[in-house]
Amino acid sequence: MDKTFEQKWHDIRRIQNANTFFYQLLGGILLVLVGIGIGQMMFAYDDSYRTNLYTEFISIAVTVLILDARARRREALQRIEEKRARLMREIGSPDNATALNAIRELREMEWHLTHALHNVNLRGANLHRAPLRNMNMEGADMDEAVLSDIEAERVNLRSASLVQADLTRANLKDAQLVEANLAKANLTGANLYCCNLSAARLNEATLEGANMDGANFEGAILVSVKLSGVAMMGACLRHAAVQHCHLREATLMGVDMYNTRCGGTDFQRAELLRANLGDSDLRDVDLREANLAKLMFRS
Repeated sequence: MDKTFEQKWHDIRRIQNANTFFYQLLGGILLVLVGIGIGQMMFAYDDSYRTNLYTEFISIAVTVLILDARARRREALQRIEEKRARLMREIGSPDNATALNAIRELREMEWHLTHALHNVNLRGANLHRAPLRNMNMEGADMDEAVLSDIEAERVNLRSASLVQADLTRANLKDAQLVEANLAKANLTGANLYCCNLSAARLNEATLEGANMDGANFEGAILVSVKLSGVAMMGACLRHAAVQHCHLREATLMGVDMYNTRCGGTDFQRAELLRANLGDSDLRDVDLREANLAKLMFRS
């Protein structure tokens, strides 16, 4: 009998503790109602009392609603921030499945279009085959990240750091890589069609077999870069540094290399039909068996 009573009392206390706010609110309402009842008895014939009472009651109700709405909004924002922080951690995971699932959630929330990924730290992340299309990842730190076979058309990677990143077979069509650092990155077989790499740094990077038709490398630095067999038809290399690079058998038809520093670069058997070499530095370049038909030297 005593044990049953103790059990019931324990259950009551547990319910009270779980609903403390509700009981406090209920108690406050009861006290207000008691006060109203006493006031009605004391000022039964005073109409001004009822008017003031009604006005005060409405004011209190509105205040409570506003405070409650603000509290709910604050809680909602806190939950969103906690979710965002969790997704940022998971995207940078070395576990590919975890990273891809986080990207899926991020895209469902449409955060990939906002500034949520600006300057995000994804150093060493495993994003193999990740769907990064249209993502806004300006200033991201992706050094040594695995980005092979990613679908990243129109991705924004302005000023991003991709030092020693694995970008083999990456689809970066129409991507923005302005002022990005791709030193020692591996872009073998990557699709850089119409990609904007102006002022980018690609020192010692590997781009063998990459498609760079229509890409913009204006002012970029490409020193000791492996570019054998690349396609760069109509690409812009104005004011760029393409020094000590391997461009053997590269397709460079119609490429604009005005004022480009090409010292020590190997152009053997390269296709340079209608290329513009105006005011370029061609000291110590190797042009053996290259097609130099219809070369242009204009500004």
